[in-house]
Amino acid sequence: LFAAILRKDATAGDPVSNAIALVIRPDGHELCTAWFVMATQGDTSTDQELIAFQDAVFAQDRPVVESQTPRALPIGRNAPVTEVHGPADRVSSAYRRYLNRLGIALGTC
Repeated sequence: LFAAILRKDATAGDPVSNAIALVIRPDGHELCTAWFVMATQGDTSTDQELIAFQDAVFAQDRPVVESQTPRALPIGRNAPVTEVHGPADRVSSAYRRYLNRLGIALGTC
């Protein structure tokens, strides 16, 4: 399983705190199951409103993720990575090197 967690703490102008977790289970090289979990404090939204928010976020993100190419993340496992990276790519480049060091093969090339 892989997880990403976004946390937003309450501020003076916005009393709502929340944490959103996206948990992904790889089911194959191009398939996965995703769970979206949200915890809120100070939010007056109904359960249905929160579910609608989650569905809206997924509806916006899904076509972007599903249209990315290459479909497998190039980490240099099978061939050298031929992309040119700039300063803004430091985090993603470090992440790819990390996956390569771990020997992650699923979804990579």
